[in-house]
Amino acid sequence: MLVDFHAHLHYPDFQSDLEQVIEGAYHAGVTRILTAGTDMVSSEAARVVAERFPGVFFAAGFHPHDADQAKPGYLKELESLLGHPKCVAIGEIGLDFHYDRSPREIQERLFREELDLAKSLDKPVIIHSRLAEEQALEMTLACGLKRALFHCFTGKLDTGRAIQAAGFLIGVTGIVTFNNPSNAELVAGLDPEKLVTETDCPFLAPKPFRGKRCEPAHAALVLQKLAGLFPGWSAERLADNIRRHSDRFIFPV
Repeated sequence: MLVDFHAHLHYPDFQSDLEQVIEGAYHAGVTRILTAGTDMVSSEAARVVAERFPGVFFAAGFHPHDADQAKPGYLKELESLLGHPKCVAIGEIGLDFHYDRSPREIQERLFREELDLAKSLDKPVIIHSRLAEEQALEMTLACGLKRALFHCFTGKLDTGRAIQAAGFLIGVTGIVTFNNPSNAELVAGLDPEKLVTETDCPFLAPKPFRGKRCEPAHAALVLQKLAGLFPGWSAERLADNIRRHSDRFIFPV
């Protein structure tokens, strides 16, 4: 039984065939999927999808790209969504200093506010941290959170190890399968015990689907690649470990 810790099933890319995509995921062994919002509108859309399918859960939050679109009072709206029985995390939140689509000071303010909300509600967080991994980790630790998933981590190896040493999880996507081996080399230097599978669908489809729409079923290909990076860790052992993380870290049992 496989887990996709990060998807965007509520995006328009899946509007015409979502049921078939979910069925394909189940046939591939993916029995739990987390679809993550990026603002209040998409978080509401994620809720609708999660309510339709028993194995789908959702996260709600403001992506750093959209931080400057947050209206006064957004935290109350967010807290209301987080009370939903299938809303299992705050996310996708964090910092993105690569594109800087929202001013950094606004990104930092919203991230801090959402971290504080997660702390008060005892919710895990799903963190986007492109070119801001060290600062995102520092802010998460300063808030005192115990459960965090650093989504699609592509930072420095030392930072990745510090994230895992803090007890947090790192998400691995289809990037690990690309011809450029840099991400696979990064992942191979981390602790497989604290890695989980993601797709970030519809983005980042793994080989041999690169350039096409990514789907939750592709989590199986990410898992296969991970098994090849860690001698002694079979795909079955990795899947069992990831499933245990999903039980303990984020999903209702």
